[in-house]
Amino acid sequence: MSLIVLNSRGQDPAEFENHGLNLKLGQETQFCLCGANLNRCPRASDNITITTGANNGWVVGNGENKASAEVVYSPQVYSIREGVYNVAQLADEMSAAMGGAYGQTDDKMNNQKISTWRKTDVAPNGSGLWCDESAVPVKMSIKCSQCKITGGVCSRTDRVMGALGGNPYHPAGTPPPNGIPTNSTDIADNAVNPLYTACVPSVGCKNFIDTDPLWNTGNSGRLTTFSAAGPPDVGGSDDGYFWAIDLPGGTDPTIFIDKFRGGIVSSKWCSAAQSGTGGPASGTNTLAPLGANLEWGMNGNRFDLWWEINPRTTAANIQVDFYSTDIRKGPLTRSSAASDTKVGSLVIPAPAGPETWEISMRPISVNGAGAVGSFQIECYARQRAAMGGNFVGAAIQATNGGMLGYYQINGTDQALYNYLPMFQAVSYREDVPAGPFVINLAAIKHNTTPGKHGFPGAVIEANTPIASVDNALQISCAFSPLHPNNMYNSIPAQQLRGDMNDLSKRYASIGSSIGFEVGTIQEMAQATTSTVGVEGVNDATYWEGSDVVAVVQLPNIPLHGELGAGSTVWGGSNGGRVLGVVSLRDDETKYSLGMNAYTEPSLENWIDVGNMGCDALNQLKVKLTDAQGRKLIGLYPDSTIWLKVRSKQQGNMRTGGNDFRGTEYR
Repeated sequence: MSLIVLNSRGQDPAEFENHGLNLKLGQETQFCLCGANLNRCPRASDNITITTGANNGWVVGNGENKASAEVVYSPQVYSIREGVYNVAQLADEMSAAMGGAYGQTDDKMNNQKISTWRKTDVAPNGSGLWCDESAVPVKMSIKCSQCKITGGVCSRTDRVMGALGGNPYHPAGTPPPNGIPTNSTDIADNAVNPLYTACVPSVGCKNFIDTDPLWNTGNSGRLTTFSAAGPPDVGGSDDGYFWAIDLPGGTDPTIFIDKFRGGIVSSKWCSAAQSGTGGPASGTNTLAPLGANLEWGMNGNRFDLWWEINPRTTAANIQVDFYSTDIRKGPLTRSSAASDTKVGSLVIPAPAGPETWEISMRPISVNGAGAVGSFQIECYARQRAAMGGNFVGAAIQATNGGMLGYYQINGTDQALYNYLPMFQAVSYREDVPAGPFVINLAAIKHNTTPGKHGFPGAVIEANTPIASVDNALQISCAFSPLHPNNMYNSIPAQQLRGDMNDLSKRYASIGSSIGFEVGTIQEMAQATTSTVGVEGVNDATYWEGSDVVAVVQLPNIPLHGELGAGSTVWGGSNGGRVLGVVSLRDDETKYSLGMNAYTEPSLENWIDVGNMGCDALNQLKVKLTDAQGRKLIGLYPDSTIWLKVRSKQQGNMRTGGNDFRGTEYR
């Protein structure tokens, strides 16, 4: 019997076809794979094959790796595109993925939800959460160098929405539904400073939300530390989230009582999928907060951290109270002073003349404080000479029972950072607004893109002066599914984090391909994140590729095969026209000088086509896949396979027709 030899010359070595075969297939034809020669990538540090779903993902969590530690941030899942990389390219790809905007065409930064882990403009592949490779021996490391934003306080008018509507304003001549501003001027650039967005309530809309996510974690500021009167700190420590109000002089401040609230809304109340839990690839998008029509903006509001003007306001002062709503309570819970936890209060002196005041919050981090105590959102107020201008006097800090007033990030009732991103919002509580109540929104934003998309003058830079030690928590990394012995340790204090275990089972797979320890969670110490990080245990000469075998398929031949574990997370199978399986490994343990992966099965395995009649065939298509049916990545030209064909009814096959010398010669 003659062999049929198929070659990919001039075509994709993982998917090709050969023509002009002129085969006549008799009834009940069978195919048999006789051998293959595939040119795989040499097993070297400059040829690391990454395949989607096989070895391209890992998980990173802010906090300890132990199950006993309180989790204040949800772990994040990262992945890179499939392809063949050298060490430097792979490190750059991993750094870009952890920087925030990997593979995105917009400015949402959904790939990195912790703001201080974003990459800087100066060192995009060596800052934030990033990947580094050592010299000789070549090893991979994950490191963290905190970043901050300067010159980034703004609000983009086109991103501020009526919380219950999908349009920037209500078209003329039609009745305004609740949630859509009546006029185009109800959401507009502030006339003095266009970086602020002025929100004007109307009968048609009394709820506003800025759909740009807020900067979180910290921005080099420290609790109680503010710059003196004059220009804001150029280093960004004074920057946060601002609700700015032009107070008219001589106006009775009691008119502001119970009129409006402002605060922070987590993605838990304005997105169909919670952040950090493996939701849609797009995550919370620009318009997702508009889906809050049943959860946030109707029949009262649901803030996670909010302020309002207290009824104790008098002619001599304006009292502002800050509250937190238990984030664990269901979506029907409304923010209420009667049931929420008071964070603090402050008093703004009633102005004798026109004054600009900002009710403010800013994210603060504390080095080495442990999970509970590491992160706060500080509440205060401050006067400015003009909208966004110089400070007048000192900051007025919120206090609570003689203590400082701030929102303490935790993993329970105030777990705001477990539901990133978060948004700035304001609501008016009158049925018919009666008065010149205008609140201007501005804040530092997580998705700031310096020089683009409406962020003029903003810079993402190193968090000086303590960039190397400014991560307040350990950082935990999982590069493979956790081993049960590491997860369910007999000593409770040594048991590993359950949230990272759940995510690692589905997404962590890159460990063996870049030399990291598998089956466990590796941890960076608090004060050494940028200098030590987490380093792999194996150098590049021992890194493993993604695929051990290649599955040979004939797409235009109705072979009946199955590829298991391909369709769902529970297993299942995908149908495949499988001819056979060949090895991609050799006997080398380190660098292989040759590229050829030669296989000739010692056992004949005839595969039935099942055709009931005779067929003609002038071409054969070949596709080389992994065990899940995905086309192989990283094959070099040329691929060659050889096979043979026979018919159970009509004997051996030959090019040009059937062999009719008799079945005794089959």
